[in-house]
Amino acid sequence: MVTCVLFEKTKIGPIMTNTQLLLLATNNVKNNTELSHSQASYVYQYYYANVANKFLSVKDFMKEFIKLTKPALESEQDLQILSLRIYSEIENYLGAAQTRFIQRQKLLQK
Repeated sequence: MVTCVLFEKTKIGPIMTNTQLLLLATNNVKNNTELSHSQASYVYQYYYANVANKFLSVKDFMKEFIKLTKPALESEQDLQILSLRIYSEIENYLGAAQTRFIQRQKLLQK
C-alpha cells in the first residue's frame, strides 16, 4: 500500500500523475476501499488538468491512459488479473469528477 504520495506542483495546486492515479485505484481495489473525500479532490484536480477540455469524453481519455499505463499492470500477475477492475474504477472516479466539473461550469455561467 502506498502511504506517501508526491504530487506535481502547478498553478492550481498539487496534481496527481498517471502513475499516482493508477496506484490510488490499485490500492483501493486491492483493499476493497471506497474513494475518500480527499482522494476525490485530487482526482478532480487530475481531471481538470488532464481530461477536461482536452478529450471529448472520459472513455477517449481512458484509451490513452490505458496505453500509457498498461505495461505497469502487466509486470505483475496479480495486477494483470485486477487490471479490468482497476481501469473501471479509474473510469468511475473520472466520471464523478466530470459530473462535478460540469456542475461547477453551470454554476459559473449563472
